[in-house]
Amino acid sequence: MATVNVIGRLIVITEEETVHIRSKDQLRKRRRLRIQSLQ
Repeated sequence: MATVNVIGRLIVITEEETVHIRSKDQLRKRRRLRIQSLQ
């Protein structure tokens, strides 16, 4: 039972991190677009 719990927690953590990384990527893209439109 303990191992299942640990694996479940790892999956949740990795999912949160991928979502975080994706949102960071989109922020970077938006910033780049904003910079291009200013120039």
